[in-house]
Amino acid sequence: MVEGIDIAIDDFRQQLADIKQRLAEFRKKGKYTKIAEMRIVSIPAKIKMLEATRELKDVAKVNRMIDEANKEASFIENDGYKVEDEKDPFLELVKIAGKIKEEIKAGKKKDVIEMYNNAQNLYKSVQQNYKKEAYLMFIDIHKRLSSK
Repeated sequence: MVEGIDIAIDDFRQQLADIKQRLAEFRKKGKYTKIAEMRIVSIPAKIKMLEATRELKDVAKVNRMIDEANKEASFIENDGYKVEDEKDPFLELVKIAGKIKEEIKAGKKKDVIEMYNNAQNLYKSVQQNYKKEAYLMFIDIHKRLSSK
């Protein structure tokens, strides 16, 4: 069983590298890849957790995350995001999160607090299947604000 998990870990790492490569190619072509990039950001940590626990439930979790990232990459490859998607609340939150992180680096805490409050209101209109990702994105920002 241990050997099977080692094989799965190597396979997950290879799949993750492939997804990152595809996203880099899409980005070079001017396609919007931010959502897919958000999907893969926590996968390396989950792989490390799998290495430590060596449990099948963690194998399933990493596999599900990689499948979701692959689906998002395929969507970008086939259809991509359209101009009307720019009004999507989740995409707006992604943009706001990027601006907030820039403002935090610049030390403009007053502007950040206002943008953060606007993001909280926008969060209510995000589709349910994206709420977890939006929540995790802003937890990171909240931690950054608390540490400054």
